[in-house]
Amino acid sequence: MTTKQPFHRKALIALSSMKLAIGLLLLVAAASSIGTVFPQDEGIKSIEGAKFAPWLKQLLIAIQAYDAYHAPWFQGLLAVLFLNLACCTYLRFPATWRRLRLAEPAAPPVASLPVAVPVAGPEIAALLRRKGYRVRPRADGGLFAEKGKPARWAPTLIHLSLFVVIGGAVWGGLASWRGSAPLIPGDTAPAAQIFKQADQHGWLARPPAPFDVHLDGFRMIFRPDGQVKQYYSDLTVTPHDGRAPVHKTIWVNEPLVFDGVYFYQSFWGVAAADVTIDGKAQQIPLMQAPVGYVSKPLPLPGPPVVLFVKAPEQPAVLIETKGFNIVGQLAPGLGGPLHGTAFRLEGYHFYSGFQVKQDPGIPAVYLGCALLLLGLGLVPFSHRELWVRQHDGRWWLAGRASKGKVAFGREVAALAAQVPPTMEEIAS
Repeated sequence: MTTKQPFHRKALIALSSMKLAIGLLLLVAAASSIGTVFPQDEGIKSIEGAKFAPWLKQLLIAIQAYDAYHAPWFQGLLAVLFLNLACCTYLRFPATWRRLRLAEPAAPPVASLPVAVPVAGPEIAALLRRKGYRVRPRADGGLFAEKGKPARWAPTLIHLSLFVVIGGAVWGGLASWRGSAPLIPGDTAPAAQIFKQADQHGWLARPPAPFDVHLDGFRMIFRPDGQVKQYYSDLTVTPHDGRAPVHKTIWVNEPLVFDGVYFYQSFWGVAAADVTIDGKAQQIPLMQAPVGYVSKPLPLPGPPVVLFVKAPEQPAVLIETKGFNIVGQLAPGLGGPLHGTAFRLEGYHFYSGFQVKQDPGIPAVYLGCALLLLGLGLVPFSHRELWVRQHDGRWWLAGRASKGKVAFGREVAALAAQVPPTMEEIAS
Protein backbone atom coordinates (compact mmCIF):
# COMPACT_ATOMS: atom_id res chain seq x y z
CA MET A 1 0.00 0.00 0.00
CA THR A 2 1.46 3.30 -1.09
CA THR A 3 1.08 6.49 0.90
CA LYS A 4 -0.60 9.27 -1.02
CA GLN A 5 1.65 12.33 -1.20
CA PRO A 6 0.15 15.69 -0.22
CA PHE A 7 -0.51 18.22 -2.97
CA HIS A 8 2.28 20.59 -1.93
CA ARG A 9 4.81 17.75 -2.12
CA LYS A 10 3.64 16.81 -5.60
CA ALA A 11 3.89 20.46 -6.64
CA LEU A 12 7.45 20.73 -5.29
CA ILE A 13 8.49 17.58 -7.15
CA ALA A 14 6.92 18.83 -10.39
CA LEU A 15 8.56 22.25 -10.10
CA SER A 16 11.97 20.69 -9.37
CA SER A 17 11.81 18.47 -12.48
CA MET A 18 15.05 18.16 -14.45
CA LYS A 19 13.04 18.12 -17.69
CA LEU A 20 11.47 21.44 -16.72
CA ALA A 21 14.91 22.90 -15.93
CA ILE A 22 16.34 21.80 -19.29
CA GLY A 23 13.33 23.17 -21.16
CA LEU A 24 13.57 26.51 -19.35
CA LEU A 25 17.31 26.77 -20.02
CA LEU A 26 16.71 26.15 -23.73
CA LEU A 27 13.98 28.81 -23.78
CA VAL A 28 16.22 31.33 -21.99
CA ALA A 29 19.07 30.58 -24.43
CA ALA A 30 16.74 31.04 -27.41
CA ALA A 31 15.32 34.25 -25.94
CA SER A 32 18.81 35.61 -25.29
CA SER A 33 19.53 35.39 -29.03
CA ILE A 34 17.05 38.26 -29.51
CA GLY A 35 19.27 40.50 -27.39
CA THR A 36 22.26 39.40 -29.49
CA VAL A 37 20.62 40.17 -32.85
CA PHE A 38 19.00 43.50 -31.98
CA PRO A 39 20.88 46.44 -30.39
CA GLN A 40 19.93 46.83 -26.73
CA ASP A 41 21.25 50.35 -26.11
CA GLU A 42 19.43 52.34 -28.79
CA GLY A 43 15.88 52.00 -27.53
CA ILE A 44 12.78 51.56 -29.69
CA LYS A 45 14.40 53.57 -32.51
CA SER A 46 16.56 50.56 -33.39
CA ILE A 47 13.38 48.72 -34.42
CA GLU A 48 11.50 51.67 -35.94
CA GLY A 49 14.44 52.57 -38.17
CA ALA A 50 15.05 49.02 -39.38
CA LYS A 51 13.99 47.86 -42.85
CA PHE A 52 11.42 45.30 -41.72
CA ALA A 53 7.88 44.62 -42.79
CA PRO A 54 5.34 46.63 -40.74
CA TRP A 55 3.89 43.50 -39.12
CA LEU A 56 7.36 42.36 -38.04
CA LYS A 57 8.14 45.78 -36.56
CA GLN A 58 4.92 45.66 -34.56
CA LEU A 59 5.75 42.18 -33.30
CA LEU A 60 9.31 43.13 -32.29
CA ILE A 61 8.08 46.25 -30.50
CA ALA A 62 5.36 44.24 -28.75
CA ILE A 63 7.88 41.73 -27.35
CA GLN A 64 10.25 44.60 -26.48
CA ALA A 65 13.08 43.19 -28.62
CA TYR A 66 14.99 46.48 -28.25
CA ASP A 67 15.33 45.79 -24.50
CA ALA A 68 14.75 42.04 -24.38
CA TYR A 69 16.58 41.30 -21.13
CA HIS A 70 14.23 43.61 -19.21
CA ALA A 71 11.06 42.55 -21.01
CA PRO A 72 8.35 41.09 -18.71
CA TRP A 73 8.24 37.79 -20.59
CA PHE A 74 12.03 37.31 -20.27
CA GLN A 75 11.96 38.19 -16.59
CA GLY A 76 9.09 35.72 -16.22
CA LEU A 77 11.19 32.94 -17.77
CA LEU A 78 14.01 33.69 -15.34
CA ALA A 79 11.57 33.77 -12.42
CA VAL A 80 10.20 30.30 -13.29
CA LEU A 81 13.75 28.96 -13.66
CA PHE A 82 14.61 30.52 -10.30
CA LEU A 83 11.60 28.75 -8.76
CA ASN A 84 12.66 25.45 -10.35
CA LEU A 85 16.15 25.71 -8.84
CA ALA A 86 14.73 26.81 -5.47
CA CYS A 87 12.46 23.75 -5.28
CA CYS A 88 15.24 21.42 -6.39
CA THR A 89 17.59 22.85 -3.76
CA TYR A 90 14.91 22.60 -1.07
CA LEU A 91 14.28 18.92 -1.80
CA ARG A 92 17.88 17.78 -2.18
CA PHE A 93 19.96 19.92 0.14
CA PRO A 94 18.75 18.51 3.51
CA ALA A 95 19.90 14.99 2.61
CA THR A 96 23.27 16.31 1.43
CA TRP A 97 23.66 18.34 4.62
CA ARG A 98 22.87 15.37 6.85
CA ARG A 99 25.43 13.27 4.97
CA LEU A 100 28.12 15.93 5.30
CA ARG A 101 27.52 16.32 9.05
CA LEU A 102 28.02 12.61 9.78
CA ALA A 103 31.36 11.82 11.38
CA GLU A 104 31.02 8.28 10.07
CA PRO A 105 28.26 6.86 7.86
CA ALA A 106 26.67 3.53 8.66
CA ALA A 107 29.17 0.82 7.74
CA PRO A 108 27.84 -1.27 4.84
CA PRO A 109 28.63 -5.01 4.61
CA VAL A 110 32.11 -5.67 3.30
CA ALA A 111 30.72 -7.78 0.46
CA SER A 112 28.55 -4.91 -0.76
CA LEU A 113 31.44 -2.44 -1.13
CA PRO A 114 32.89 -2.11 -4.65
CA VAL A 115 36.51 -2.40 -3.44
CA ALA A 116 37.55 -4.94 -0.80
CA VAL A 117 41.08 -6.28 -0.30
CA PRO A 118 42.27 -8.59 2.52
CA VAL A 119 44.96 -7.10 4.73
CA ALA A 120 47.36 -8.63 7.23
CA GLY A 121 45.93 -6.63 10.16
CA PRO A 122 44.38 -3.38 11.31
CA GLU A 123 47.72 -1.59 11.89
CA ILE A 124 47.26 0.77 8.96
CA ALA A 125 46.24 4.05 10.61
CA ALA A 126 49.63 5.76 10.27
CA LEU A 127 49.86 4.78 6.59
CA LEU A 128 46.38 6.14 5.87
CA ARG A 129 47.20 9.43 7.57
CA ARG A 130 50.32 9.77 5.43
CA LYS A 131 48.11 9.34 2.38
CA GLY A 132 45.89 12.24 3.50
CA TYR A 133 43.04 10.31 5.11
CA ARG A 134 41.31 11.33 8.32
CA VAL A 135 41.25 8.22 10.49
CA ARG A 136 38.83 7.34 13.30
CA PRO A 137 38.96 4.15 15.41
CA ARG A 138 35.87 1.96 15.54
CA ALA A 139 34.38 0.16 18.52
CA ASP A 140 34.98 -3.23 16.84
CA GLY A 141 38.76 -2.64 16.74
CA GLY A 142 38.78 -1.54 13.12
CA LEU A 143 39.10 1.87 11.49
CA PHE A 144 37.15 4.32 9.39
CA ALA A 145 39.06 6.71 7.12
CA GLU A 146 38.02 9.24 4.52
CA LYS A 147 39.44 12.06 2.41
CA GLY A 148 38.07 14.50 -0.11
CA LYS A 149 34.82 15.03 1.80
CA PRO A 150 34.46 18.64 0.54
CA ALA A 151 34.02 17.16 -2.96
CA ARG A 152 30.49 16.27 -1.85
CA TRP A 153 29.75 20.00 -1.91
CA ALA A 154 30.41 20.31 -5.68
CA PRO A 155 26.88 19.55 -6.98
CA THR A 156 25.27 21.61 -4.21
CA LEU A 157 27.52 24.61 -4.83
CA ILE A 158 26.96 24.50 -8.59
CA HIS A 159 23.22 24.22 -8.03
CA LEU A 160 23.28 27.04 -5.49
CA SER A 161 25.41 29.24 -7.78
CA LEU A 162 22.83 29.04 -10.58
CA PHE A 163 20.11 29.76 -8.03
CA VAL A 164 21.95 32.91 -6.84
CA VAL A 165 22.92 34.11 -10.35
CA ILE A 166 19.38 33.80 -11.71
CA GLY A 167 17.93 35.37 -8.56
CA GLY A 168 20.32 38.29 -8.95
CA ALA A 169 19.39 38.64 -12.63
CA VAL A 170 15.68 38.69 -11.82
CA TRP A 171 16.12 41.24 -9.04
CA GLY A 172 18.38 43.34 -11.25
CA GLY A 173 15.82 43.33 -14.04
CA LEU A 174 13.09 44.51 -11.69
CA ALA A 175 15.05 47.13 -9.74
CA SER A 176 17.72 48.38 -12.19
CA TRP A 177 17.76 51.53 -14.30
CA ARG A 178 20.01 52.78 -17.10
CA GLY A 179 20.49 56.17 -18.71
CA SER A 180 23.08 58.50 -20.19
CA ALA A 181 24.56 61.84 -19.20
CA PRO A 182 26.48 64.06 -21.66
CA LEU A 183 28.43 66.75 -19.76
CA ILE A 184 30.63 69.65 -20.84
CA PRO A 185 33.63 70.36 -18.58
CA GLY A 186 32.32 72.49 -15.73
CA ASP A 187 28.81 71.00 -15.86
CA THR A 188 27.12 69.44 -12.82
CA ALA A 189 24.26 66.93 -12.99
CA PRO A 190 22.18 65.79 -9.97
CA ALA A 191 21.71 62.03 -9.69
CA ALA A 192 17.94 62.51 -9.41
CA GLN A 193 17.89 64.26 -12.79
CA ILE A 194 19.93 61.49 -14.43
CA PHE A 195 17.53 58.90 -12.97
CA LYS A 196 14.45 60.82 -14.13
CA GLN A 197 15.78 61.08 -17.71
CA ALA A 198 16.97 57.44 -17.84
CA ASP A 199 15.98 55.39 -20.89
CA GLN A 200 15.15 52.24 -18.94
CA HIS A 201 13.53 51.78 -15.53
CA GLY A 202 12.69 48.47 -13.87
CA TRP A 203 9.31 48.14 -12.21
CA LEU A 204 10.89 48.44 -8.77
CA ALA A 205 13.64 50.93 -9.66
CA ARG A 206 14.17 53.69 -7.12
CA PRO A 207 16.29 56.86 -7.42
CA PRO A 208 19.70 56.72 -5.75
CA ALA A 209 20.64 58.66 -2.64
CA PRO A 210 21.04 62.35 -3.54
CA PHE A 211 24.42 63.36 -4.95
CA ASP A 212 25.84 65.54 -7.73
CA VAL A 213 28.38 64.57 -10.38
CA HIS A 214 30.66 67.28 -11.77
CA LEU A 215 32.87 67.00 -14.87
CA ASP A 216 36.13 68.68 -13.91
CA GLY A 217 37.90 68.00 -17.20
CA PHE A 218 37.87 66.00 -20.41
CA ARG A 219 40.79 65.12 -22.66
CA MET A 220 41.51 62.89 -25.61
CA ILE A 221 44.59 61.14 -26.98
CA PHE A 222 44.82 60.95 -30.77
CA ARG A 223 46.60 58.51 -33.05
CA PRO A 224 48.98 59.81 -35.73
CA ASP A 225 46.17 59.55 -38.32
CA GLY A 226 43.96 61.85 -36.25
CA GLN A 227 41.65 59.12 -34.92
CA VAL A 228 40.82 59.13 -31.20
CA LYS A 229 42.86 56.55 -29.30
CA GLN A 230 41.45 57.07 -25.79
CA TYR A 231 39.51 59.67 -23.85
CA TYR A 232 39.46 60.49 -20.15
CA SER A 233 37.06 62.28 -17.83
CA ASP A 234 37.88 63.73 -14.42
CA LEU A 235 34.78 63.41 -12.22
CA THR A 236 33.88 64.67 -8.76
CA VAL A 237 30.91 63.19 -6.92
CA THR A 238 29.52 65.25 -4.04
CA PRO A 239 27.00 63.46 -1.79
CA HIS A 240 24.32 65.48 -0.04
CA ASP A 241 24.70 63.68 3.29
CA GLY A 242 27.90 65.43 4.34
CA ARG A 243 30.37 62.78 3.20
CA ALA A 244 33.60 63.91 1.55
CA PRO A 245 33.54 64.35 -2.25
CA VAL A 246 34.97 61.53 -4.37
CA HIS A 247 37.38 62.30 -7.23
CA LYS A 248 38.19 59.80 -9.98
CA THR A 249 39.51 59.78 -13.54
CA ILE A 250 37.65 57.31 -15.70
CA TRP A 251 38.13 55.94 -19.21
CA VAL A 252 36.68 53.14 -21.30
CA ASN A 253 36.39 49.98 -19.15
CA GLU A 254 37.39 51.90 -16.00
CA PRO A 255 34.15 53.23 -14.47
CA LEU A 256 33.37 55.28 -11.39
CA VAL A 257 31.17 53.46 -8.86
CA PHE A 258 29.41 55.44 -6.16
CA ASP A 259 26.65 54.05 -3.91
CA GLY A 260 25.98 51.30 -6.45
CA VAL A 261 25.67 53.72 -9.40
CA TYR A 262 28.11 53.04 -12.25
CA PHE A 263 29.43 55.82 -14.53
CA TYR A 264 30.98 54.35 -17.69
CA GLN A 265 32.95 56.41 -20.19
CA SER A 266 30.75 55.70 -23.19
CA PHE A 267 30.83 58.39 -25.88
CA TRP A 268 31.97 61.90 -26.68
CA GLY A 269 31.08 64.64 -29.10
CA VAL A 270 31.58 68.24 -30.19
CA ALA A 271 29.53 70.58 -28.02
CA ALA A 272 30.56 73.97 -29.42
CA ALA A 273 33.00 75.76 -31.71
CA ASP A 274 35.09 78.79 -30.81
CA VAL A 275 35.04 81.28 -33.68
CA THR A 276 36.17 84.84 -34.28
CA ILE A 277 33.90 87.10 -36.33
CA ASP A 278 35.39 90.50 -37.24
CA GLY A 279 37.87 90.13 -34.40
CA LYS A 280 35.19 89.28 -31.80
CA ALA A 281 35.46 85.87 -30.10
CA GLN A 282 32.23 83.90 -29.87
CA GLN A 283 31.21 80.37 -28.86
CA ILE A 284 28.81 78.69 -31.27
CA PRO A 285 26.79 75.71 -29.84
CA LEU A 286 26.63 72.62 -32.04
CA MET A 287 23.81 70.08 -32.15
CA GLN A 288 24.06 66.38 -32.88
CA ALA A 289 23.07 65.54 -36.46
CA PRO A 290 22.76 62.08 -38.06
CA VAL A 291 26.20 62.36 -39.66
CA GLY A 292 27.97 64.96 -37.51
CA TYR A 293 27.35 68.23 -35.68
CA VAL A 294 25.66 71.37 -36.98
CA SER A 295 25.15 74.91 -35.64
CA LYS A 296 22.25 77.26 -35.92
CA PRO A 297 22.66 80.01 -38.57
CA LEU A 298 25.79 82.01 -37.78
CA PRO A 299 25.47 85.71 -36.83
CA LEU A 300 26.59 86.90 -40.28
CA PRO A 301 25.10 89.26 -42.85
CA GLY A 302 23.70 87.82 -46.06
CA PRO A 303 22.16 84.39 -46.66
CA PRO A 304 21.95 82.08 -43.60
CA VAL A 305 25.09 79.98 -43.13
CA VAL A 306 25.58 77.06 -40.73
CA LEU A 307 28.77 75.41 -39.53
CA PHE A 308 28.86 71.64 -40.09
CA VAL A 309 31.47 69.41 -38.40
CA LYS A 310 31.56 65.77 -39.44
CA ALA A 311 34.52 64.90 -37.23
CA PRO A 312 37.03 67.10 -35.39
CA GLU A 313 39.96 65.65 -37.37
CA GLN A 314 38.29 66.72 -40.65
CA PRO A 315 37.84 70.29 -41.98
CA ALA A 316 34.63 72.02 -40.94
CA VAL A 317 32.22 73.04 -43.69
CA LEU A 318 30.28 76.30 -44.04
CA ILE A 319 26.94 75.66 -45.78
CA GLU A 320 24.29 78.10 -47.02
CA THR A 321 20.94 76.75 -45.90
CA LYS A 322 19.24 77.97 -49.08
CA GLY A 323 20.29 75.45 -51.67
CA PHE A 324 22.79 73.77 -49.31
CA ASN A 325 25.73 75.35 -51.13
CA ILE A 326 29.19 74.89 -49.60
CA VAL A 327 30.75 78.31 -49.24
CA GLY A 328 33.92 77.34 -47.40
CA GLN A 329 35.99 74.70 -45.63
CA LEU A 330 38.44 75.39 -42.84
CA ALA A 331 40.36 73.65 -40.08
CA PRO A 332 40.88 74.99 -36.53
CA GLY A 333 43.25 77.97 -36.62
CA LEU A 334 42.29 79.00 -40.16
CA GLY A 335 39.82 81.53 -41.50
CA GLY A 336 38.95 83.91 -44.32
CA PRO A 337 36.34 86.36 -45.66
CA LEU A 338 32.72 85.21 -45.51
CA HIS A 339 30.00 87.52 -46.91
CA GLY A 340 32.34 90.46 -46.41
CA THR A 341 33.09 89.45 -42.80
CA ALA A 342 36.37 88.09 -41.40
CA PHE A 343 35.59 84.60 -40.07
CA ARG A 344 38.02 82.33 -38.28
CA LEU A 345 37.56 78.87 -36.64
CA GLU A 346 39.62 78.77 -33.45
CA GLY A 347 38.80 75.31 -32.05
CA TYR A 348 36.21 73.05 -30.47
CA HIS A 349 34.70 72.33 -27.08
CA PHE A 350 34.03 68.64 -26.51
CA TYR A 351 31.50 66.97 -24.25
CA SER A 352 31.96 63.68 -22.46
CA GLY A 353 29.15 61.15 -22.48
CA PHE A 354 28.53 58.61 -19.73
CA GLN A 355 26.38 55.53 -19.54
CA VAL A 356 24.91 55.57 -16.05
CA LYS A 357 23.26 52.56 -14.49
CA GLN A 358 22.36 51.04 -11.17
CA ASP A 359 21.74 47.30 -10.88
CA PRO A 360 21.24 45.98 -7.32
CA GLY A 361 21.41 42.41 -8.62
CA ILE A 362 25.10 42.68 -9.56
CA PRO A 363 26.48 41.65 -6.10
CA ALA A 364 24.31 38.51 -6.18
CA VAL A 365 25.53 37.65 -9.68
CA TYR A 366 29.15 38.08 -8.56
CA LEU A 367 28.49 35.87 -5.51
CA GLY A 368 26.89 33.24 -7.74
CA CYS A 369 29.89 33.26 -10.08
CA ALA A 370 32.24 32.80 -7.11
CA LEU A 371 30.16 29.84 -5.87
CA LEU A 372 30.18 28.37 -9.37
CA LEU A 373 33.98 28.59 -9.60
CA LEU A 374 34.29 27.01 -6.16
CA GLY A 375 31.91 24.19 -7.10
CA LEU A 376 33.66 23.55 -10.41
CA GLY A 377 37.00 23.54 -8.60
CA LEU A 378 35.76 20.67 -6.40
CA VAL A 379 34.39 18.59 -9.28
CA PRO A 380 37.67 16.78 -10.17
CA PHE A 381 38.15 15.56 -6.60
CA SER A 382 36.80 12.30 -5.24
CA HIS A 383 35.29 11.57 -1.84
CA ARG A 384 36.88 8.31 -0.66
CA GLU A 385 35.74 6.20 2.32
CA LEU A 386 37.62 3.23 3.75
CA TRP A 387 36.83 0.72 6.50
CA VAL A 388 39.20 -1.73 8.13
CA ARG A 389 36.90 -4.49 9.41
CA GLN A 390 36.79 -8.17 10.11
CA HIS A 391 34.76 -10.43 7.85
CA ASP A 392 34.76 -14.25 7.72
CA GLY A 393 37.62 -14.35 10.21
CA ARG A 394 39.90 -12.01 8.23
CA TRP A 395 40.71 -8.34 8.18
CA TRP A 396 39.59 -6.44 5.12
CA LEU A 397 40.36 -3.01 3.72
CA ALA A 398 37.16 -2.05 1.89
CA GLY A 399 35.66 1.17 0.66
CA ARG A 400 34.04 3.25 -2.02
CA ALA A 401 34.72 6.44 -4.00
CA SER A 402 32.42 9.00 -5.56
CA LYS A 403 34.49 9.04 -8.77
CA GLY A 404 37.73 7.65 -10.14
CA LYS A 405 36.82 4.14 -9.02
CA VAL A 406 39.56 2.36 -11.02
CA ALA A 407 42.27 4.57 -9.53
CA PHE A 408 40.70 4.09 -6.11
CA GLY A 409 40.89 0.29 -6.46
CA ARG A 410 44.58 0.52 -7.30
CA GLU A 411 45.19 2.79 -4.32
CA VAL A 412 43.45 0.35 -1.94
CA ALA A 413 45.47 -2.59 -3.29
CA ALA A 414 48.71 -0.65 -2.87
CA LEU A 415 47.76 0.30 0.70
CA ALA A 416 46.92 -3.31 1.60
CA ALA A 417 50.26 -4.50 0.24
CA GLN A 418 52.10 -2.15 2.61
CA VAL A 419 50.50 -3.51 5.80
CA PRO A 420 53.05 -5.74 7.59
CA PRO A 421 51.77 -9.18 8.66
CA THR A 422 51.21 -9.92 12.32
CA MET A 423 53.38 -12.44 14.28
CA GLU A 424 50.52 -14.95 14.28
CA GLU A 425 50.32 -14.81 10.48
CA ILE A 426 54.06 -15.26 10.14
CA ALA A 427 53.98 -18.29 12.45
CA SER A 428 51.14 -19.84 10.49
